[in-house]
Amino acid sequence: MANSYLAWARPRLARLQDGYLNGTYTRADLASLRNSFKKPCGSDPKAAKWSLNGMDYRGYAKPTRMEQASWYAFGLYAYHQQGNQYKPMYKEGKRFNKALRILADTGEDVDELYRKLLNTHNMQEAAPFCLRIIRLLNEHDIPLDHALLALDLARLNKPDSADMVRRDWSRLLN
Repeated sequence: MANSYLAWARPRLARLQDGYLNGTYTRADLASLRNSFKKPCGSDPKAAKWSLNGMDYRGYAKPTRMEQASWYAFGLYAYHQQGNQYKPMYKEGKRFNKALRILADTGEDVDELYRKLLNTHNMQEAAPFCLRIIRLLNEHDIPLDHALLALDLARLNKPDSADMVRRDWSRLLN
């Protein structure tokens, strides 16, 4: 599942980013992704075009964990890239906890926000904290692999893997 999602999502994120940085076609698409972040998964067809279509999204049925995580991750990418027309904010292989370590090294006080994130029970609770962190990463031009973030978010909603995600993310504090 993870490898197939990465193979599907990474080229889409790269295409979105390239289009935005080259000024060609994705400003409206990024705006749709940002605007849909707090809406129900799949409710915006323009956002679903990037974040769900091709994932066997079932339309009106309840979204799977991976579909919801992808919806959030693409929305988070849109916030992350917002206003930065010169530096790519999507970078393959750049894990969330590593980006946070770099953010903490800038002098930004992220400990309280990070602790709140680590105390969430699922991706729906984690998403607003991720958004606050993404906005800080944007301010400091710190890139992230949003496809890997989607996998982490999906694992938060799975009882047997949520603790592993929190453990991976908590490496910032050690």
